[in-house]
Amino acid sequence: MIPTKDEKRLEELHQTLFVDRSSYGTHCRTGILLESPHGFVLEKALTIEFPLTNNQTKYEVCLAGMEIMDDMEVQVLKVFSNSKLVVNQLNGEYLVKEPILKKYVHKIGVIKEKNSKSWSSPTFQEKRMQ
Repeated sequence: MIPTKDEKRLEELHQTLFVDRSSYGTHCRTGILLESPHGFVLEKALTIEFPLTNNQTKYEVCLAGMEIMDDMEVQVLKVFSNSKLVVNQLNGEYLVKEPILKKYVHKIGVIKEKNSKSWSSPTFQEKRMQ
């Protein structure tokens, strides 16, 4: 099967993954933006309708972005989050103390390990979203 033009563009999504979140009450909106080096952009909005702490929400959106990248079978070179805590915990610079957050770190680690042959090691970086 010959890939379509859009499928080829999706295959190029290997440079940057941006994740962000905002929460209000028991609901949360998350944003995921995938950007290729050629300027192709794919945006995904998610709504989480179950109660999570702020930190759990930050991990949930990061995990969702990593799962999308895994499903699309593309490389990830940089992952940007607006959370200094998440970035530093995923980079191993901060200790993860909360058991529930350890589960998120583990799940993200499993995705990274599964794709270790095709992905460059993801770099997690803090960046405030506009």
